[in-house]
Amino acid sequence: MYDSYTREEVEAAFKIYLLLQKKGELRRRDFIDLFEKYSSNPKVRDIFVSVFEPMAEAKMLESEDVLYLVPEPDSDYLSYSNEQLRELMRLDNNTELYCAYFVILCLLSEFFGADFLDEVVREYILVKDLERIVSASFESIEPRMDELEVDSGFNFRAAYEHWKSMEEYRELERMKASKTNRYSFILRVCTFLQSQGLVNLIQEREIYITRKTELIVRNFYAGKETKEKLLKLIGGRP
Repeated sequence: MYDSYTREEVEAAFKIYLLLQKKGELRRRDFIDLFEKYSSNPKVRDIFVSVFEPMAEAKMLESEDVLYLVPEPDSDYLSYSNEQLRELMRLDNNTELYCAYFVILCLLSEFFGADFLDEVVREYILVKDLERIVSASFESIEPRMDELEVDSGFNFRAAYEHWKSMEEYRELERMKASKTNRYSFILRVCTFLQSQGLVNLIQEREIYITRKTELIVRNFYAGKETKEKLLKLIGGRP
């Protein structure tokens, strides 16, 4: 931390924080002056990192032309509650929410591959293929669900029962018309992720992850211990 800061530097850091708190991201093309102040002035950056990040329980993540403010994994300040997530994804209860979490975990595992979180290994995945992968992952961990629930506090069995209660993928147009099938469930999850800037869902068929997702995964979940724990939860091998 520096000994002193100018009023301009403090104001710049505060404006950046307010914009990020409101929008979740700050794009160079929209706010070039503030973007450059954060990127090129170490004092503005230091104010943000030492004051605003701890206050918001969040971390600044940078790409070439976008700044993101992302909640720390254990943060209660900028994160959503279960109730808020159920409302945003149009889910009825926490069992459906746990099922949605499992879908997201499987989605990430497909993009980051067997080494999980080290590098992106594919450009996109089809929704129908993700459905098949989620089913296979649930089946893989079924013999160990009781053990995994004790270790993680995650209600795998209830989530799996809900998944099995939904109809499997058959024909796209019929699937999209129904709200009680696995394909539509995945679409609801991905629509929420897209609203958060985490995936791009193309024609309700193809799922692409974003640069923001890559940064979040690499900054918060790339440790060996975390990788092995997450892989275990979906039946993969560390």
